[in-house]
Amino acid sequence: MGSTSSSAVSAGQTATAAQLNNLRTDVLSGHDHDGTHGDGTVSATAFDGAATVSANWAFTGTVTVGVDDTGKDVKFFGATSGQYVLWDESADELVLAGDTKLSFHDAAGDENIIASANGHLEINSGTTLDITAPTVDLNSSTEFNIDTAAYDLNASGAVTVDAAGVSIDSSSASNLTTSGGALTITSAAAATWSTAAGALTVNGTGGVNLQEGGATIIGISDSRVLATTNTASIDMDATGAIQVNSSGGALSVGNDNIDQTVNIATAGTRTLNLGINDGTDATTLAIKGNSTNTGTITVGTDGTGYDVKLFGDTSGAYMLWDESADDLILAGAANLSVTNTTNSTSTGTGSIHTQGGLGVTLDCYFGDDIFLSSGAVFNWNSGDVTLTHSSNKLTLGGSNSLELSDDDSADKSIVVEQQGTGQAAIFLAKIGASNSNNAGLQMYQGSGNGSANNHRYDVTYDGGNAHFNIYSSDTDGSATGADVLRIPDGNLTVDGNSTFDDNAFDYVCQSCGKNSADKFECCGPVEWQDDVQLMAQAVRKDPDALEALHRQGVVRIYDDGQLFISMNRSPWYIMSGMVQLLNRIKELERKVALNGA
Repeated sequence: MGSTSSSAVSAGQTATAAQLNNLRTDVLSGHDHDGTHGDGTVSATAFDGAATVSANWAFTGTVTVGVDDTGKDVKFFGATSGQYVLWDESADELVLAGDTKLSFHDAAGDENIIASANGHLEINSGTTLDITAPTVDLNSSTEFNIDTAAYDLNASGAVTVDAAGVSIDSSSASNLTTSGGALTITSAAAATWSTAAGALTVNGTGGVNLQEGGATIIGISDSRVLATTNTASIDMDATGAIQVNSSGGALSVGNDNIDQTVNIATAGTRTLNLGINDGTDATTLAIKGNSTNTGTITVGTDGTGYDVKLFGDTSGAYMLWDESADDLILAGAANLSVTNTTNSTSTGTGSIHTQGGLGVTLDCYFGDDIFLSSGAVFNWNSGDVTLTHSSNKLTLGGSNSLELSDDDSADKSIVVEQQGTGQAAIFLAKIGASNSNNAGLQMYQGSGNGSANNHRYDVTYDGGNAHFNIYSSDTDGSATGADVLRIPDGNLTVDGNSTFDDNAFDYVCQSCGKNSADKFECCGPVEWQDDVQLMAQAVRKDPDALEALHRQGVVRIYDDGQLFISMNRSPWYIMSGMVQLLNRIKELERKVALNGA
């Protein structure tokens, strides 16, 4: 227990510096104000009433005024009369009296809260005022004003303004804009959107819709197409003229593909004017579908007519009365059909007859007989080819050939038939006497140039070389053309072309059949061949022998199994065998002569 300190201060007394220092010593040494040893805190009984401290006092520990549920007033006075901060323990309030500021960051700065007058509270910030919370409520019983040079309201969600009335007033042009999503303005009662002066502009970059009850009545698309929908009726009436014009595109009425009646001038006495023809501008009237006219239709006047065109169902098909040419023209696929079945027996009878000639630019089809007078001529391309009638004969004239050609799958044939029993049927190809050209028949596959699948064969008489010949455009598999057979004039012989690389069959390639009198290199083994023995096997139809002769071109075994002998190579093969047989005989004669000696 320590001695009583001189730090006691009575109620209403002004504490001196010495007393305060003694009080501080007692606190630091762990003594209570009454001189007893304590726990290092000043007992609540240290001051038993109000006291005035006239010196600076620094606390280095916690200052506690009162205890929980039993507090004490604490007041801090300022330098100005009536300015203080009061902790009012009975009201549980911190009071800033008068216009005392609650400053932040620094004293006398711009960041503070102040009641500048009774009922007027200000929150001030020198640069930025942030209010951050999950929910911020601003409640005003009379009026809520925002006075600023610019106001930016940003929200990640919806912004709701709920009031008995909302007024947005600006002294200059203003915008109500969303950076994303739709902007919807809804009124629970009738509303007016007006301007005190100037035009009212409604602008939508993706279109503009005018709705009633949530349904679009008038819509303008982003391509600036105006359409009315969900409209019961439209009544247009004006005290003056009504004009409907289009600077580009057509004006359409009743083109919505709904069966209905379109009435124009159906009541009262009306004058219906359509079109203009003032010499500069002209109007074309196009009517689609059925049209019924109960009066006379007159186009133009006598001496001053106008074109009349009637289109058909096919593109480019129409009938035209050409007033300038005084002609009725059927163009494109348009036909003149006459159902009258009167037959024609002369140039002046039939369903259609003309006293002049008949000019036909395109095809002409006849479903029955064509009667031509004696000497009539079919003339193509001003005489390029003609077919002329004379007594019992048709003569083909011109410098070109007669060709029958078609690209469909049916077979083509030329038939010369004599059904009687005493006359011949002859296909004649004729050239003049001493003519050095050819007369004959040519047969083509493709281009006929001799390449694969493009072969050509000619059966002709060569007047210049005085022989009949059969020509092939490919005689060696490399598109080399030559005569295969010839029959010379004044002979009974048939000559086969024997222009081969070698006409001896002593050595033969077992793969391709190439033959020679001497040994050679080839695509397969080359062996000496006994031509006489092979002939002996072949005449007995030995398959291997026939296959060997087929490879050598002496015989030909076709895909259908038929066997043909080469008229050109077989004689040379026989002669080659005879030469081998002659050599054997000579060898035997030589041996006999040696043995006899």
